[in-house]
Amino acid sequence: VQELWVQLGPSKNQCETLDTLEDECRRHNVKLTIRTIDPFESTWKPYVKKGVTPVAVITWQRNGIERVTHRPIDTGSFSDTDWKVRLQALNDVESGALKVSPETVASLATDPHVLVRRRTTHSLKAMKATSQTAVIEGQLLDRESSVRVAAANVLATINGPGTPQRIVEALQKHDGFQFKLGCVEALTAIGESGLEVLLKGAEHTNYAVRETCLRSLAKICTGGLTTRTFSVLCEFADNQNEDERIRCYAIDGAVNSCLLYTSPSPR
Repeated sequence: VQELWVQLGPSKNQCETLDTLEDECRRHNVKLTIRTIDPFESTWKPYVKKGVTPVAVITWQRNGIERVTHRPIDTGSFSDTDWKVRLQALNDVESGALKVSPETVASLATDPHVLVRRRTTHSLKAMKATSQTAVIEGQLLDRESSVRVAAANVLATINGPGTPQRIVEALQKHDGFQFKLGCVEALTAIGESGLEVLLKGAEHTNYAVRETCLRSLAKICTGGLTTRTFSVLCEFADNQNEDERIRCYAIDGAVNSCLLYTSPSPR
């Protein structure tokens, strides 16, 4: 046996278990680990000094491990050599604990570390940094999928006139299902102002573009913009030469639109 894990329970009972095991484990060089809601609780300090390792219950709402680092954070943290400090600076911006310019946050959009790049996108959203729309659009082409997905989701809130076209261009390079779903959310939120791009994209030779634009049209149609969108959905639904998945999305959008707007008692 190399390690024993003391699993949850009241702190008093866990301490009793540790006290029972401590001497024997030290004699046999067996590591002791304890799982707890709050690994920084003062109760565990004497045990930590003796070599016990507290491990946080990561599913708990607050457990003291939310900060990536315990180093002090200030405006200089954005250029720190430790990625964890840069990430914590972004987290502090997002929570409102640190005030900086959108440009300072956007400077980390191409950071070497994936978690920093991804958090940059969410921090810009929290700041409502519409001036950095182009930066977020650029992250649609990030080398890491999770950053691309985050950018797509954030563009549902922060976007500009060119965002729909940037999304279409990105979809021609990346077609993961999570990314497509994020793009659908963004294009649906943009709505009517992006309609021309969607209508053109629905005819695109690239399947990811076609699917995403058609799904967005279906959601926009269901949301109430039936002029032009409804007839387009019907055309796709009736096209037996079209991919069956595309036809399914078209039928779903058309049917849901009919149900929503013909019901005598809308709910």
